[in-house]
Amino acid sequence: MENQSSKLEHLQYKIPLEDQFLFEKYKRSIENCDDVDVLRNISLQFALLSTQRNAIIKGLISELVSPDNIVLKS
Repeated sequence: MENQSSKLEHLQYKIPLEDQFLFEKYKRSIENCDDVDVLRNISLQFALLSTQRNAIIKGLISELVSPDNIVLKS
C-alpha cells in the first residue's frame, strides 16, 4: 500500500482551462452585482456546490482505500 500512496502523493492537479474561464465568469458576475439578494443566492449555491463536491471527494477516497477496491489492486 505504501507504494501506491507514494504514487498518489506526487500527482499534480491543475485547474482545466474550461474551469478557469468559468471561474472568471462567476468572479465578474459577483464583482458587478449590486443586488444583495442575488449575492446571497449565489453564495448559497456555492456553499451547496462545495459541500456536495466535498462529499463526493470523500466518497471517492473511501472507495480508493477500501480493501475491496479493484483499481488499487491491479
